Amino acid sequence: MVVFKSKVNRLTMNQTDPPRCGEFSQRIFKMDVLWIFDSFILKCRRAAYAFVSWLRSVYMNHKLNLKIISILLFVAFIILSCQTSSNSDKDESVICSSQETSEYVLPYPVGTTYTCIQGYVGRTYHKGVFKYGLDFSMSIGSIVTCARGGRVVFVEESFSDEDYGIEKANLVVVLHTDSTYGRYVHLTKNGALVNLNQTVAQGDTIGLSGSSGYSPKPHLHFDVTKDCPQSNCQTIPICFKNTKPHPYGLVTGESYTAEPY
Repeated sequence: MVVFKSKVNRLTMNQTDPPRCGEFSQRIFKMDVLWIFDSFILKCRRAAYAFVSWLRSVYMNHKLNLKIISILLFVAFIILSCQTSSNSDKDESVICSSQETSEYVLPYPVGTTYTCIQGYVGRTYHKGVFKYGLDFSMSIGSIVTCARGGRVVFVEESFSDEDYGIEKANLVVVLHTDSTYGRYVHLTKNGALVNLNQTVAQGDTIGLSGSSGYSPKPHLHFDVTKDCPQSNCQTIPICFKNTKPHPYGLVTGESYTAEPY
């Protein structure tokens, strides 16, 4: 049985002291800039791949001479190199070799689509024990569903969306049958729609997203830990069976639709 003690030993999402207001503003700006930069680079990569495909078709039809094509290919190479450089700190190991057998579905209702604003080994906060955390951009009050069935072992919902601080995050923690824990973090005030020790099934509504705690903008943080649910527990990589292929994990800047399963 997992017991969460209040105040000193309560479940938190970090062990360090919260930053001061000035530092918080700087971190908000830094995170926004990095998210925008990642999104821009992703669009450049897509454009470069489409450009290379177009050049290939042009070359096959002999519409441009080799010199012009060589120059354009060099430009495309530079763009793709920027993408490689921006992803140099990311884990490129295969996460989802058999996605269809995954125990997890996306933590939001079937038919809805949300953007992953920070994936595994993120450029801002998903490092160390939070290496395999996922952030989804969600407006306050969006429905959060159970990614995998289990028993609710922790609920916090007393903080407002304006409450900023490491220990002011509303969350729900679900224990799975293999001793892993699913953590749904930054819920809105009174946004936990389940009770302690309640059994929940995959796809059940468990909460409403928000922006409580260490959150610069409204979003849902979801991760899975092994053997323990506290903030110093290492997150583990997972994949979701009800969305498009993502062999290396969800990609920052990509949108994912929750499909029927």
